[in-house]
Parts: sequence; C-alpha cells; structure tokens
Amino acid sequence: MTSVHEREVLEVDPSARRKIVLMKELAEMRPHLDGTDPPGRIQALLAAERPERRRSLDLDDPMGLPASSYERCLAEIEAGTAVLAELLSR
Repeated sequence: MTSVHEREVLEVDPSARRKIVLMKELAEMRPHLDGTDPPGRIQALLAAERPERRRSLDLDDPMGLPASSYERCLAEIEAGTAVLAELLSR
C-alpha cells in the first residue's frame, strides 16, 4: 500500500520488485491487454510502464484521524480495486 511496505518486501526478496504494484499506481498504469486471458493481463500489468515514484502514490494511514481520512482512504482503495477488477474481468 505504501513505498515503506514495498521496501520491506524487497528487503526479504529483492527479486519481487517487478511483482509489486502500489494500489494507487494502478489508476495510472496503462497495460496493453489486447485479448489476453487473466494471467496474461497480470503479466501485462507487471510489464507496463509505472508512474514516477512520489509520495502521493502511498495510501495514507487514517488511524486516529477524523472520519474524513478514513473515507478518503476507502475511496482510494476502492478506486484501485475497481481498476484491478476491470483488468481481471475484461
């Protein structure tokens, strides 16, 4: 969900770099999916150009913050999930 999580995974398995996609990156990535099956779509996603790393791609942790922070986080998770669902179900 954040670059910190990504970094922690890479400390355990450096070869996982191309398998990690942040939730908010999904909305900016444009994989080429022409007629591929779901496994092919995942491979296309993982091969797609990624947006430049920036803090705004991290999901903010709403813990202890006002309800609006939780709502914003939920909206960001829903948006990423919708992109992933669309990718898998085309």
